[in-house]
Amino acid sequence: MTTTTLPTSLADVRAVDLVVRRSEVERIARVLDWLEQHQVDPRTSDDVAFPDYGDGELLLAGDGAPAVSEAAVVELITTLGKSDAAGRRFVGKALETKYRLPRLWQRVLNGEVEVWRAFKVAESTLSLPLDGAAFVDGALAPFAHSLTWSQLDRTIEKARAEFDPEEVQRRRDADPRRFDVRTGDTGVDGLTWVEGLLDAADAFDLDAAVTATAAQIGEVTDLPLDVRRSMAVGEIGRAQLSLDLTVGSSGRGVDVSIVMTDAQVAELRQTGTNVLLDQVAGWCGSATTVTVRPVMDLNDHHRIDGYVPTESIREQVELSWPRCVFPFCTRRARRCDLDHRCPHGDGGPTCPCNIAPLCRRHHRLKTHAGWTYTVLEPGSYLWSSPHGYSYLRDHHGTLDVTGDRRSAAPPPDE
Repeated sequence: MTTTTLPTSLADVRAVDLVVRRSEVERIARVLDWLEQHQVDPRTSDDVAFPDYGDGELLLAGDGAPAVSEAAVVELITTLGKSDAAGRRFVGKALETKYRLPRLWQRVLNGEVEVWRAFKVAESTLSLPLDGAAFVDGALAPFAHSLTWSQLDRTIEKARAEFDPEEVQRRRDADPRRFDVRTGDTGVDGLTWVEGLLDAADAFDLDAAVTATAAQIGEVTDLPLDVRRSMAVGEIGRAQLSLDLTVGSSGRGVDVSIVMTDAQVAELRQTGTNVLLDQVAGWCGSATTVTVRPVMDLNDHHRIDGYVPTESIREQVELSWPRCVFPFCTRRARRCDLDHRCPHGDGGPTCPCNIAPLCRRHHRLKTHAGWTYTVLEPGSYLWSSPHGYSYLRDHHGTLDVTGDRRSAAPPPDE
């Protein structure tokens, strides 16, 4: 006997889509119920988990939205599988929608506007005063289901001009010049984006310097002009122009820390990104000075009597675990505190096997707000939240292991 599988119809697709939309609305409603249970008054410290350590309450939305307990927010966004930054943005937009855009929120509850559309509006109104947000709510809620982003932008600017003219003037008076070197986005090819907004006179001078230097590089290589111009910026940087306009010699030194991962790829410690070994060889080949540091064996055990780890212990911990060990956190270890798993005051040693990187926020939560962890094996941390949820954090990411659930968590979306 054979069975016939009926083809999926558009009605089936529509039904599933409706379930997904309703589930998303239900999720946001439950999130807001949780936050409402954990509102705090910023004027009183008794409501917060650790008032003596600062930032016990969070104001994540605009005027008129409530402050909420930091500890409650952290446990909520961990339950949702979000990093700290992404979770705060999510919570902020949820609070903004409910408390400052009530007409829009009602349409979301009615299933007339998708959550992501409402959150797009909420993201834009966060910086408006309460009456400005009310203006946007009244103007856009009736047709938010088909809102274009140009309509949103025009309405936001109109609200700002009418209800916050001082901010409009401040933005006009603000100096927008900037220059960013995005080292954190360095690709495996060793290339990094640079962008900026310069005064025209500075831009002309920079362009002239780049053009002249690229021409000099062209005397010894036939590389394309765009490549030579990018090389010229590095040469200008290495020349280290001083304020008195004197120019020193431009010998190139390589000042990067490399962690070998396999035969072809290395990790650039300054950015936490991977680069090809061929690229590293190219950097060293064109350098006038190369500093070689001793190889560090991550299995070595160094212990000191004091509380503060030495630089070598910190480096070993950072190399062994490059990010905060709290569930879903993406903050790099170089910007973290070093936490004694077994407290130093209770006899815990200051050594790599008893130390883990924790960012300041999660360090405080572990110390003062009921979060605990157990090291199952080197590089494997089992966390327990104040409400009894369990998360396994290792080099592969975070896994929710509460009860019988074994669902892989989504990648960090910070």
